[in-house]
Amino acid sequence: PGVAFPDTGTFLVAHVLEQAGCKDSASVSIRIAPQPNVVLPADTLICPGNQVDIVAAGAADWHYQWNDGVTGAARHGQGPGTYTVVATNEGGCTDMASVQIESVGFPQKPLPADAFSCDHTPLSIQMQQAPGWQYAWADGFPEPDRLITSSGWYVVLADSPEGCQLQDSVRVTITECPECFIFFPNAIKPDSGGENSTFTPQTG
Repeated sequence: PGVAFPDTGTFLVAHVLEQAGCKDSASVSIRIAPQPNVVLPADTLICPGNQVDIVAAGAADWHYQWNDGVTGAARHGQGPGTYTVVATNEGGCTDMASVQIESVGFPQKPLPADAFSCDHTPLSIQMQQAPGWQYAWADGFPEPDRLITSSGWYVVLADSPEGCQLQDSVRVTITECPECFIFFPNAIKPDSGGENSTFTPQTG
């Protein structure tokens, strides 16, 4: 009673039943559609802010549905993430594929966090460099490490081994410190209801 189909195609299946000299027959047409095989590009690195075109390789008459709602075989990759497509052929058979898009980033930040200095004391900024990267100060300062003597934003431009240019910045504030003082009282008034009743340092 069972029929195994070795390949895709259209088959006519007939069944004949005979019992006590009586016969009955039934037939049905079976169509077995091929399994689609959708192929996406390999995982890709892109420069920050760039887009990448993603094209699903398959038949033109398939239906393509991406995990973010986009339809069609070709689309733009809007930044880093995982892009998954489900392809459906005319027989209703499906296949799924994914591609990972990542953005080039610093192995480590070249510049430290924003810094502050009082009394016009210069600050030393050391640029952290990773192998294979090229670094330059945006204002043309020739050395990787520098002594900062004035307030402002200091920007480093970095070229990655993949050919992307990234930038990092640090804000340096160098200013006069406000006058401050500290002293201890030379007399207190115990049990005075809170007025100078404890011995504590006083500040401005």
